[in-house]
Amino acid sequence: MSTRLLAFIAVCAAALVPFAPAAVAGSTSFSMQIDRVAPFALNAPPGTIILRLEIQCPAGDFALVRAHVTQSPTAFGSDATFVSCTGTKQAYGMIISGGFTAGTADADATVTFYDVNDISHGAGDIRTIMIG
Repeated sequence: MSTRLLAFIAVCAAALVPFAPAAVAGSTSFSMQIDRVAPFALNAPPGTIILRLEIQCPAGDFALVRAHVTQSPTAFGSDATFVSCTGTKQAYGMIISGGFTAGTADADATVTFYDVNDISHGAGDIRTIMIG
């Protein structure tokens, strides 16, 4: 490569540097974490739990949150709802009916939203929880 071409490339690259932080600042940030303990819900049908989640999604967007809990051999429940995103981590509790009893269960949850180009973005978590 010629010296002039290398100099031109270096100048172009340097000109882009101030814009990089702005692009990163506007990027979407997602996280989802399931709490390890799910208490029984009060004033609800027996075997109903509160699956506590910590969700982060881009401020100003609405995201779909889905959760499933399975406890062998026959207890199963799920829920789905939309949440308003704040851009920071927020606590959220999902009421899940399924005939659960005290003990361990498997839980999974996802948070998803679609951008203006109809491309989905999101995060999820899978873990064993303690009910009770």
